[in-house]
Amino acid sequence: KLLRILLFGAFFFLSESAKYRSWRTSTNFVLGDPPSKRYRSGFVYSGDNKLLVYGGCGAAGRLNDVYQYDTGRLKWALLSDASVGTLPPPTCGSNVGYHNNSLLVFGGVSEQGTINDIYRFNLGSLAWELLSTTGDVPPPRTSAYASVISNYLVVYGGTITADPTNTTASRIMYVLDLTTLRW
Repeated sequence: KLLRILLFGAFFFLSESAKYRSWRTSTNFVLGDPPSKRYRSGFVYSGDNKLLVYGGCGAAGRLNDVYQYDTGRLKWALLSDASVGTLPPPTCGSNVGYHNNSLLVFGGVSEQGTINDIYRFNLGSLAWELLSTTGDVPPPRTSAYASVISNYLVVYGGTITADPTNTTASRIMYVLDLTTLRW
């Protein structure tokens, strides 16, 4: 029996048998057009055997593209090529979550600096939307941890940047109600 562990930037198989416990890469059997090399990108499982990758930093600078990886077919697809709506700025270190057939993107570092905007990318219509939230909105941050639990986006920690010479690590958790869009 094979246990699959997926890492973005690498895709390996690890055998459950102690005798064959080893890693191997998938570059020989990955189909489609994979994302460019990148770091500080968002990565989330969508619950239907698909993984989503958002943005990050690469050779071309900051990115705001969305790729989907089908773990059953072992195939990549670029989803945001024909997207419409209010696109997020290219960012590094954004936080992502998956909720109701949508990719949620929060924060990151754009060309204009660290942001605290939240965008929703509908996987059905391939449309972007900038969400307007209320309540105790988190300050701009990058490289936090985010997870969707039921109808809530939970964001913890990250780096808060007042200016390029003054950064602070956060230990505060924020929760966004995805029904009311109130923090």
